[in-house]
Amino acid sequence: MKYNILKNINISLIILLLTGCENTVVEPVNSRYGDITIWVELIESIDVNSGTWQSIESVNGIMLSSDVDVKNIRIEWSSNLFWIVGNSSGYFKLDCRTCDSGLWYDDNGSTQMDYNFHTMSPVTNQVSIVDENGNFKNIIAPVSSMENTTMMLWWNVGNSYIDSMEVVLN
Repeated sequence: MKYNILKNINISLIILLLTGCENTVVEPVNSRYGDITIWVELIESIDVNSGTWQSIESVNGIMLSSDVDVKNIRIEWSSNLFWIVGNSSGYFKLDCRTCDSGLWYDDNGSTQMDYNFHTMSPVTNQVSIVDENGNFKNIIAPVSSMENTTMMLWWNVGNSYIDSMEVVLN
């Protein structure tokens, strides 16, 4: 299993971010602040099955720290690809990670449009929770109309962007 090794994160920043919007409090062991290391399995490509609507792929990860208990820390995921519920003719691709605009791609060409989170479904689960062993998992589910494109997958802890990977959809 290949891992994309990521940056160390200062736990004091994570504590501030996690306690800001949620009731989760991460207490460092012995009141020491330390680093957290995250590894996410590298997925270079996914074979999109054109015979079914969605192709399912798991992404595994590990979070470790010698200074703090990582159990129940949230990993948040996002992607640049979406599909519209009830519309199998194409897919939506964001212009950038923080953009609300992008292009709708279908058999008739592409159309500029704004992202509408009420009607569009992401190709990735949006949250993973770290278990007692430091493991977490995400599911990616591109749809058949996304075949022959490239997907970006980003992950973060709180509001701190951590890293990303590019996944080719064959």
